[in-house]
Formats: sequence, C-alpha cells, structure tokens
Amino acid sequence: MVEAPACEHTRAVVLHEHVCLGDEPVEHLAPAGVVEVDAETALAVVLLDEVAGATVTHHGERARRVAIRRLLDLHHTGAGLGKQTGDRGAREVLGHVDDLEAVEDRTRCGHGSNRSRDAPDGRRASGKMCVVSLRPFVLGAVAYDPKVVTIWEGFKQWFAGQGFAFDYVLYSGYEAQAEAHLAGHVDVTWDSPLCWVRTRRLASAAGTNARAIVMRDSDQDLTSLVLVRSDSQITNVSQLRGRTVAVGAVDSPQATLLPLAHLAGLGLEPGGDFAVRRFDIMVNKHGDHVGGERDAVKALVAGEVDAACVIDGNHLVFAKEGTIVSGAVRVLTRTAPFDHCTMTVLDGVDTATTDRFAKLLLSMSYDDPTVRPLLRLEGLKEWRVGRTTGYAPLEAAVDQLGFYGADGSILNDDYRRILAS
Repeated sequence: MVEAPACEHTRAVVLHEHVCLGDEPVEHLAPAGVVEVDAETALAVVLLDEVAGATVTHHGERARRVAIRRLLDLHHTGAGLGKQTGDRGAREVLGHVDDLEAVEDRTRCGHGSNRSRDAPDGRRASGKMCVVSLRPFVLGAVAYDPKVVTIWEGFKQWFAGQGFAFDYVLYSGYEAQAEAHLAGHVDVTWDSPLCWVRTRRLASAAGTNARAIVMRDSDQDLTSLVLVRSDSQITNVSQLRGRTVAVGAVDSPQATLLPLAHLAGLGLEPGGDFAVRRFDIMVNKHGDHVGGERDAVKALVAGEVDAACVIDGNHLVFAKEGTIVSGAVRVLTRTAPFDHCTMTVLDGVDTATTDRFAKLLLSMSYDDPTVRPLLRLEGLKEWRVGRTTGYAPLEAAVDQLGFYGADGSILNDDYRRILAS
C-alpha cells in the first residue's frame, strides 16, 4: 500500500471503484494509488461521528459529490451535524454542486466483516468502515468488429491497474451512440469523424458543447483518394463526366462524403455529372467496416466502374492483402487532409475525472508490453490531444451533400430509409 500524503483532516487512499471510510485495513478491496483530499471533503467525513480521522477516497468531482450526498443524508436525518460544522448548514459545507441526483450512492457499513445495524428510527448507524461504490467512468463505442470487445476489455483492465474505475458500453451503430451520449447514458464516446459532427450539432442544438479530448496519432492528417485503373484513358477529373464512380457505404466519411464533396468542389456534381455506385456494407458504422471500400475497389479492378474512392490507409491495406495488384491502379485526385476518430465529452461531465481519463490515455506507451497489443488492434502508436480543426472538411461535406442538418437531424433520405429498415 502506498503511503497517503498528509491532509488537514485525514488521509486519502484511492481504490478502484470504491470509496472507503474507516480505520480498518483496505488493501483487500483493490489495488491502490494515492491522492490528497481537499479540506472540505474531509470535513464532510468527520461529520460521521464515529469515523473522525477516517480514511476517505476523494477522486475528482464524482467522489466529492458522493461525500456531499452522504453529508446531505445526515442533514436530512438530523444526524452527525455537530460542532465540526460551526453550525453551518450541510449544503454550505462543500459549496454548490450541480446534479447530485446523477451520483449513485450505494452504501454499506460495518466494523470489519460485521455490518452495522440501522438505528431504530431508520437512520443508518455509523460503523467503523463504510464503502461507497462509485459509478465508473463509462465510454460508449461502436461494435464494428469483434476486436472492439478485446480492445476495450483490455483497456478496462489497464485502467483498473491505474486505480481508475472505467467501463464501456457497445452500440450497434453511431447514430444510437450519439443520441445516447446526449441523453447522458455515457460519459465519453469513441466517435467516428461523422459521429463527432453529429454529436457536436446535437449538443449545440441542446445548448451545450462537445469537446474532442483525445485522438490517435493515426487519426490526424489523412486523405481520401479517387483511384482509376492504370490503363484508363482518364487523366484528369473532368474526364469523369458521364462515368461511374464507386464509393463506400452511404455514411462513410472517407469513402463517400469527403471524396464526393471533393469532386463537387472540382465542378462535377455527384449523381448529375457522373453516376455514383454505392456499396452499402454495414451501414451505420460510418465506414469503420471497410467492406464497402474493398468492394468499390474490386469493382474498379474488375472494370465494372471507372473510378473508386478509398481512404489512403486502406489503399495501402488493399495492396498489401492483394485486392489491388501492384501497378493496377493510380491516383487521379485526393482530398484535402482531414482528421478521423476522437474521444468526445460534453459539458457537464466531471472535469477532474475527464482529465484523469485523458491523461491516462496519453500516458500509454507503445513500449509497454501490456498495452502494445491493444494499441496495435486500435491502430495507433500513441494517443494525442484532441483537436477539431481537422473536421472542417467533413463539416463542409455534410452540409454540401445534405447529410445532417445544423441541429444534427438526419437529412439523407437513403440513410434514413436504411436505418428504418
């Protein structure tokens, strides 16, 4: 057990998923790290008559809220508000905190292995040890591939080893994930670039803000390509007029929205100046499943279409796996650089816990054999601080092609029909 730093009223020990009060040994509960509680939180603890000078976890605002909840419970029952408060009201001790109802406060108390009994009047008796379970920091992600479970289960274990309570929820598609995020069902989401765009718009329409806090090194400065066969007579974009261009799924930012907007910016209207052949593989995954891109390239190689749109990274993957034979295709044009996935949080989520989550991600080292396999599965070598400048091209493409409204509503009729089917 790491020794806790001194504090004005007590000492603090951070435990995975638990807050512990009392003077009993706590090593058996979980691996521990240490933080210092603030004096106000410690003051809430000493209000528990029999545990003055106790051990308390204070890990960010969420734990602070739990302490406040306990304090208010005492206030409502008339218990424990003695001279320690200086006769101040319970709500004044720790100051104003919003949305106390969002905190789960499941308490069990006892002395050692013996739980204390409630008082006859219904008040909870103060024991030598109380454990208040904290809801973990919950991430939402989309299950576009079975490896997603392996990735986040592995990260969950790693976070636990750092003393950070973490869990995840998987969604079948990004639209449900964005809506669940706005509903407060999760604390952070691992978003596709298109999901970032919708989440930001939904948040803005709801009067709040979305922040991109962390992304992969492999998410930054990507481009999408329009490929043609090497033996094609097409040598410039204008020659695509009257031809057929293959794209990925309707909701693929990299293989549909961005390259089509790029061609439109060069003077060719999709569906007007050239035909669009779409490969709707696993729609609502926002192109994370590359099957649509792969099928588009196969159609190009087979001579079924005149051009195909892919992200630059998948161009290399398809060549390596043999979908594209060396020398079979060439790049006709490429989009401006854009960014891909990001960790997204909304205003109102505890800042201290969010910062802790972000710092832990940024601290992951590719040299660490524990996380290296997970980083490989997730396609990165290092996490980087999030940014939003790289989403400007996609924001413009979404508007240009009428995919989402300014309020995050889904406007594309084909997409809406597929989602409803």
